Amino acid sequence: MDFYVSHETQSYILRNAYIPEHIIGLMKAISGGDLGMIGDFIFYVKDNWLIFIGYPICGITNKKDLSLTTDYIDKLINAYDPDYLWAIAPEIPGELKKTADEFQSDYYYTLATSEFNPARRLLREVEKANKTLMVTANREFTTKHKALRDEFIKSRSLHPLVESLYKSMEKHLEKSDTAFVLNATTSDGKLCAFYCLDSGADNFLAYIMGCHSKVCYVPHASDLLFVEMVRIAKEMGKSIINLGLGVNEGLKRFKMKWGGRPTIPYEFIELKRRVLYHNLLKKLESIL
Repeated sequence: MDFYVSHETQSYILRNAYIPEHIIGLMKAISGGDLGMIGDFIFYVKDNWLIFIGYPICGITNKKDLSLTTDYIDKLINAYDPDYLWAIAPEIPGELKKTADEFQSDYYYTLATSEFNPARRLLREVEKANKTLMVTANREFTTKHKALRDEFIKSRSLHPLVESLYKSMEKHLEKSDTAFVLNATTSDGKLCAFYCLDSGADNFLAYIMGCHSKVCYVPHASDLLFVEMVRIAKEMGKSIINLGLGVNEGLKRFKMKWGGRPTIPYEFIELKRRVLYHNLLKKLESIL
């Protein structure tokens, strides 16, 4: 079965993308995997793992495509025989949930740039932050970014996949032509907050991750970056900002405070297909 994705099809994907995982450059840089396509779904595969993106490129209103999720995953398992399989979809079929080693549910939060109309109170806070901070955009992930990223990870209990996303930002920025960093720095050059963004999709700007420092804390630095992100999205002609998943209550409140709304359902499963067998085999080998 041929899963090759032509340049023409890649353009079709980016033209109709509506979640960050549809941004080919982003996912290839972060995962290191190769892109494939089955029906109207894309996936990434490498070595002993496969990531299935269960959001049809034509849109999630197509119930016929959604119902094919299980069939397509079965075909990919037969084709690649991965030890690990991760799948995301608006709704994971029940038969897959039953066999999953892990299941999560959430929503992608989105913001229509034309509807961005924050409360004056919030803008006053941003204006205060703007007096003490400088905002810049570039493609460099410096030692300052790494230090702030590491500080942020240590101060929070993150899911391993979320933590790996944070740790992959250097690779993402090195390999992707559409990724960039939005920085908030003090007058003496200290980095107190940053966002990683990706403009690879035609119709939306993707918020990938953000960090703010408790060591070099400046009130409302993240708010200042949010407002600047919206300005950049409008300048780029993006009608939507995909703010990513809710993740936790604090992040949900922050996104909703600025007008983000949970609009695209998200479910995730992990299947560890032969891990127990391999672990047992290694144990037996060590004994023998």
